Amino acid sequence: MPVSKSDLEEVLVKGAAEGLTSSQLFDRVRSQYPKAKTGKIVRAAFHALSEPTLKDRAVLDVIYALALQHRLDESPDDGSGEDDEAEVAKVSPPKRVKSKAATLPLPETAKKRRKKGA
Repeated sequence: MPVSKSDLEEVLVKGAAEGLTSSQLFDRVRSQYPKAKTGKIVRAAFHALSEPTLKDRAVLDVIYALALQHRLDESPDDGSGEDDEAEVAKVSPPKRVKSKAATLPLPETAKKRRKKGA
């Protein structure tokens, strides 16, 4: 039977209220629900953050830290070990689109400046 998001939320909130850190909280969820995938735990954490009844700042901070840390860990990695800056450098810049204003001729001045004394 698959784990429901509400079950995961309940464990997350209770563990955070007990004062667990984000990594301890993740370990607790994994120990209670070993078949729960990381993505589902992260979605449950973000859903728990949107609960209007949850107002304790410390609990919210721990759940947010867990969700954010594991969301970033889920990002695709090719295993090359290159950092994000090198990956961004590989992406070609967007093509510039010429605007109509750039193709129109500039207006000629009606009067040319006269030199002093001429």
